[in-house]
Amino acid sequence: MDRQGDMKIKKAVLITIAVLAILTVFLVALAVRQHKGEERQRLEKYQKEVSVEKAEKNTNAKGEKTSEETKKSEAKKSLEDKKTTEDKKVTEENTANNNGQAVAIPSGNGVTGGHIVCIDPGHQAKGDSKMEPNGPGSSTMKARVTGGTRGTTTGIYEYQLNLIVADELRDELTRRGYTVYMTRESHNVNISNKERAEYATSVGAEITVRIHANGADSSKVNGAMTLVPSKNNRYVSRLASASYNLGKSILDSYCVSAGFKNLGVQNNDTMTGINFCTSPVAILEMGFMSNPSDDTNMNNEQCQSKMVNGIANGIDAYFGK
Repeated sequence: MDRQGDMKIKKAVLITIAVLAILTVFLVALAVRQHKGEERQRLEKYQKEVSVEKAEKNTNAKGEKTSEETKKSEAKKSLEDKKTTEDKKVTEENTANNNGQAVAIPSGNGVTGGHIVCIDPGHQAKGDSKMEPNGPGSSTMKARVTGGTRGTTTGIYEYQLNLIVADELRDELTRRGYTVYMTRESHNVNISNKERAEYATSVGAEITVRIHANGADSSKVNGAMTLVPSKNNRYVSRLASASYNLGKSILDSYCVSAGFKNLGVQNNDTMTGINFCTSPVAILEMGFMSNPSDDTNMNNEQCQSKMVNGIANGIDAYFGK
């Protein structure tokens, strides 16, 4: 009996151990499953938070983009409205004042009794692409007037610079006793190159000085030059010699006074504003607005004073004063 009892006890112990082992495995499996469930929940929660955050960022970005596009659109519309207003003003001014004809006005102090000089500040605020003959009786047609170039460094338009220098030159020449006429005294005009030359004739100008600035594809090109008709010009060959003397006198004095590189007097027979002249004429290309140094100097007040003084000295030299 004792032996059988021992066997029963051992059997009971083994069964208990087996049951405990199974229970332990079950509990471990249950714990692992629960842990995985918690991990999955945390992962799903994290992914949901990331998704919400991403959605909010996209919404904000879209809102910012829409806001930026709205600002750009409003700015563009404002510029267009301003341009429309300015164009309308120019159109009304042209219609009321000149009806497309030259409206050149005697300058400043009027007649002084001295030599008569016509100054033509080249270009104007808005070009006119309608055509006019390149010379008297010519079948070659060119645009009435263009808008000119613009400073690549200063951003100043050529038509603005031309009038600034021309205004100062008018005042200087008047102080020196000349009678001075200007083809334009504002930007909002519509005066063709042909009309400018005809105006010089109408006021009895002894010479016409056309104020311009140059431009080139290369920013390295710099210096000043004058353009005059050649002896082979089919319209104004008779003015070639005197125009050359005028151009050389102005250019040499200008470069000495203002310090610009002297590129010499050059013949040009394609300029309508030259071909319709009836007295000596020279175009002064003051410098290159495509060159940083020339552009900056031409728009410097101190340099402009030297430029004007040089031009006036050249005109004095031409008249033998």
